[in-house]
Amino acid sequence: MLLAAFPRVCRAATCAAVLLAGALGPRLAQAQSPVELRYAGPRYPGGPDSLRATIGRALRTANPAWVGKVAVQLQLGADGDLQKIRFLPPSPGTPAAKLAHNDEVQDLTMRMANRLLHWQQSPGTIRLSSWEYDTKELVLPFGSTEPAPLAYSEQEPVFTVPGESNKTLSGLTNYVRRAVRYPAEDLRARREGVVYAYFEVSETGAIEHPQIVGSVSSTLDAEVLRVIKQVPAARTPPRQQGRPVRVYYVLPFTFRAQ
Repeated sequence: MLLAAFPRVCRAATCAAVLLAGALGPRLAQAQSPVELRYAGPRYPGGPDSLRATIGRALRTANPAWVGKVAVQLQLGADGDLQKIRFLPPSPGTPAAKLAHNDEVQDLTMRMANRLLHWQQSPGTIRLSSWEYDTKELVLPFGSTEPAPLAYSEQEPVFTVPGESNKTLSGLTNYVRRAVRYPAEDLRARREGVVYAYFEVSETGAIEHPQIVGSVSSTLDAEVLRVIKQVPAARTPPRQQGRPVRVYYVLPFTFRAQ
């Protein structure tokens, strides 16, 4: 059985002085070739297509009136086993906010999570301690009739990022981090927390459907979304088994105020 139940709200971030970009869920390894960046995050047995199919089967049993993207975060232990799962807090007043607090939605998601208990580490992953863990964000598209994007792909997209020699997703995150500004009203009010931004990279490399799936405040959310909408298209798209695929990414941004 799953070890932890869903908290209803996101944990508050601890105080410090600056705006930081959170560590990426999928950790990316630099490959020898700049056009073949291999995914180095936690892997679902059977691959990303199997993960999508497992989630899709669970969502087909959902009430058709449930519509909205709900994001959950998985915490994986050193052995790849699922330890905890929680909802990311959606923006208030959105369809996702209603779903995240719906007991039936939580029950369905827990049943789905019990099919996702065991993950694999990427080859070459080094852990300093048995207490270390990975996180993986999954977005559940309730009510969607469109084919769902993959949660990861074997070959990551290659970006051309202004001011960055790093062409990986982590380089893109550095670019976004530099561009994000702490809104003055949030700084004065000492609003802190982690904003989670979602976007998809299409089969052509286009950046599409940006939105906030983990909220702190309307102004912090808007600032992150403003910058995400300026992200340049990928030079090469994600690929799975050699073919271009659509993949979604969830980037965390931590706001801390002294």
